[in-house]
Amino acid sequence: MSATRRWIATAVPGAAALLLCAFLCVPAAAEASRGGAPSFAETERDERLRRLHGAIEAAFLGCHATPLGAAFSKRLKTFLSSRALGVRQGYYGADQALLILRRGFDGRTTLRFKLGALDEGAQQNGRRIVRARWLYREEDGSKSEARLSFTLATEGGDWCIREIRELK
Repeated sequence: MSATRRWIATAVPGAAALLLCAFLCVPAAAEASRGGAPSFAETERDERLRRLHGAIEAAFLGCHATPLGAAFSKRLKTFLSSRALGVRQGYYGADQALLILRRGFDGRTTLRFKLGALDEGAQQNGRRIVRARWLYREEDGSKSEARLSFTLATEGGDWCIREIRELK
């Protein structure tokens, strides 16, 4: 066997194996890069969700609705149902929801507000449901507790509160 034939006999199978490995590894690497690192849009969306989460905490801890100024949809009405906040079940516009929260916080002091972590919240149709426990004191000194559920949804690239429900 000549030197050329020996070279071909060893080089061709080696090259074929190398090409096969490269061909099989490329889709796996592409898939890992798509699933492994979040895109800029996903990172920005997650940051906006964290800001809304923080605004809900700040509003209830301080018993003032100001941090929730931009938390409600201007397009769709928000469902509110909470005896603790003094609101009858119904759908309210953004300005109405803020007014209801202002009135609900009036004369109260928060003793403890525990809002569930974002990763604990159930995800459903692109929405997040986060539960909270609110322990507050009325002006007359009586303590009360409410269990609330917040439904958060995206709208135009931002997150907003779609529902606030009191759980039984």
